[in-house]
Amino acid sequence: MSRVVRVEGEIGACQSGATIEVEYDVPAEAWYFAENGHPVMPFCVLLEAALQPCGWLASFAGSALGTEQDLAFRNLDGTGRMLGEVAPGAGLLRTIATLESVSRSGGMILESFRVRCFLGETPVYEMETGFGFFPAATFENQAGLSTTPEQSAELGAASDFLVDLTARPAGIRVEGPGSESPGVPPLAPRSGERVGERGRTEEKGSQIPPSRLA
Repeated sequence: MSRVVRVEGEIGACQSGATIEVEYDVPAEAWYFAENGHPVMPFCVLLEAALQPCGWLASFAGSALGTEQDLAFRNLDGTGRMLGEVAPGAGLLRTIATLESVSRSGGMILESFRVRCFLGETPVYEMETGFGFFPAATFENQAGLSTTPEQSAELGAASDFLVDLTARPAGIRVEGPGSESPGVPPLAPRSGERVGERGRTEEKGSQIPPSRLA
């Protein structure tokens, strides 16, 4: 996400129908183009461009404001369809996400979204996906997938490839320490980030006051 250009819906209302439109400036050069087997945007990057606006919209809607518990935000599932490819320097990748439904049960919040991505007016990806806000107790008995000792060793091994994500390309506007664009609202929590009271997000000790989510 480079910028939010349109929001429809009432902040903090947490109702279906809320919509966000964001833009991503596709760079002419980026590590994910260089490291891909073909000079197009890898699917994992396009998927992030499609999913991140859902998290922003969930925060805008005030999804977690009705509880005092710390909640984890997780992407659950989805069905998507590739309609085109995104080449280096393709221009503006537009993503429109709509909150389709909200349900609450047992301290959990489940939300579904409809997402469409465009280059100009040309559609390149469409998806229906679900997210959830969950209290910590939900995961206490979730063992997850089993891991072999070999897989654990591989995951813990040092990599010979490094990407410096602390260097922000020109034009990327993010509120926070080192930002050159004060007053720009922060991005919404990503999948797995914790959302505390009054919408505050926490990641590696950082805190974003709820006033900046407005």
